[in-house]
Amino acid sequence: MSKLSNTNITWDGIGDVFENHGTSGTRSGAYIVGGGNGELQDRSPRSGGSAKSSVSANTFSADDFKGAFRVVPGHQTYQTGSSKGQVNNAIFGWGTAGGVQAATSGSVTTAQGTLFDGTDAYTTSAKPLSELGSQFNSNKWLSFIGYHAVGFTFTGIMVFEGAGAGTGDTDWTSITYAIDGTSGGADGGSVGTQLTRSGNFTMSSGYSRVICSSSALLGSSALLGYNSWYCLR
Repeated sequence: MSKLSNTNITWDGIGDVFENHGTSGTRSGAYIVGGGNGELQDRSPRSGGSAKSSVSANTFSADDFKGAFRVVPGHQTYQTGSSKGQVNNAIFGWGTAGGVQAATSGSVTTAQGTLFDGTDAYTTSAKPLSELGSQFNSNKWLSFIGYHAVGFTFTGIMVFEGAGAGTGDTDWTSITYAIDGTSGGADGGSVGTQLTRSGNFTMSSGYSRVICSSSALLGSSALLGYNSWYCLR
């Protein structure tokens, strides 16, 4: 099994990240790309060098899988406000206890979901960005990715932590994602959605972390358990 970074792509790693749902890899050995491969058509966020525009896309190169990982999302609910002004909230995705705390402005402090990168399954520890590529700032980790929901208002959120994380960081340019069905089989997949740092996110800090917020969704739109595949660049 192997990880998929922005500088090191292996077909074995592609198989481990994309061939399966869940929190582990499935094989050791080459992964066959093309020929109507259903897993890549459903799950890859990118095809032909850009966000995948069609679920049936079948044009892939190694570059499309750089910086890829999958998330088996968790889900927690909480309330804000008091008395008659109480508001129901939900947080979807993967995050450490500290990452979820930052994503919920301190309301929830319990880790949720699993991030799998082809080798390791992250549940309570943050994902080192150094494993995704050398362009990322040193001493920087991803500690939440997903979205916050209040009614039908959604906010996509990524949380970074560490001495190398700052609100003015330019070491990443985009995050692209696609979703697929729950454990046991595909559910038709989705096209790829790309959000850019400069065009879709606002940066703030809180709880000793950097919080990147977007008005666009950043993962499965409301179907708990639907895996999301991400490429961070």
